Amino acid sequence: MKKVRIFGISDIGCVRRENEDSFWVHGTGKRVVALVADGMGGHVAGKLASATAVDVLRHHLESKDGFKPVEEKMEDGMFRAHKRIEELAREHAPNARMGTTCTMAVLERFPRQNRRQDDALRLLIGHVGDSRLYRLREGNIEQVTTDHTMLQRMLEAGAISAAEAREYEHKNVIYKSLGGSENLQLDPVTEHEVHPGELLLLCSDGLTGHVKAEEIHAVVRATRNLEAAGHALVELARQRGGSDNITAVLLEYGRFSRLSASVSREQIRQLLGKSPGARNPRHWGTILVLMLILVILGGVLTFHVLSKKGVSLADSDAKVTAQESVSPGESVDAHAHPKEPPVQDNQPLMAPPLTKDGKEQAGSSSGPGPIKAKEKTDDSAN
Repeated sequence: MKKVRIFGISDIGCVRRENEDSFWVHGTGKRVVALVADGMGGHVAGKLASATAVDVLRHHLESKDGFKPVEEKMEDGMFRAHKRIEELAREHAPNARMGTTCTMAVLERFPRQNRRQDDALRLLIGHVGDSRLYRLREGNIEQVTTDHTMLQRMLEAGAISAAEAREYEHKNVIYKSLGGSENLQLDPVTEHEVHPGELLLLCSDGLTGHVKAEEIHAVVRATRNLEAAGHALVELARQRGGSDNITAVLLEYGRFSRLSASVSREQIRQLLGKSPGARNPRHWGTILVLMLILVILGGVLTFHVLSKKGVSLADSDAKVTAQESVSPGESVDAHAHPKEPPVQDNQPLMAPPLTKDGKEQAGSSSGPGPIKAKEKTDDSAN
């Protein structure tokens, strides 16, 4: 059975005084969960909101309630996080629009009767705000989630063109968030398939505000593994200003198709040259930055990192064979809150497999937190 490798990274950026982003990754023999939350409402409020979303969802999803479908637990957990953040806002930040985005992915095997021939995994997505989930294949990158922003509404209504949207001043105005939206109506959890060789990226808008989708795809293909890709994406966003906190969580199912370890200028040019406007001389700045990143990756990088690799979603009783493994019955959980020291864990980890009768043998993990750009507001109450 192919494995799911996970890597998460969160960086304060170049402008903010606090990191208001939070993320969490958790892997067992039964499923893998990844979550990115981007807080807003001021330094203390935003940090508290995103950390609360992680804590509430973590507790709810790990609760021993075997009768509820996981998608129902996801929706319940997001609504509980919303209500808890509202309570905290009344207590600690009554004058702030305290809230957080939340993009969550759950990967698990399909029920036995619906098992796919190519070992495709079931992907469940819960989403609020403008953090994003991308699906990457060898030939393309797809944005799976839809931003809950006023700009996206205008694009869908035809009130603004794609060209105008690129220059739009208020890109960060969202109309839906946990804790910041009155009478919140959550979108239903959506179901998708993930096939071997595909890669998922969950990220805050501190990344997507500076790095285009096709550039994300090029960077991931040009780097040797998830850790290198995560560092490179963060560094590229920082090189372009790092105006917000930058968080990225990558999940790789099986082996994503990458270029060889030796990446030439010509290969980078060809990769980035596929995008519109690539022949514009200004676009060469991207290529030079990417080349610089590939050099920097050989040196020392000081990012707050949480890494977890080799989670097996198996339905056999095969033994764990990772470089470092988790003993049966042991739970693996590296968890960090914004106020705590950053987690440093770069060693490969493997969670035990699922037994034949469907019982989980054990395993888990989690990461750093931040604050949202001041100009990001939730416009739902207007």
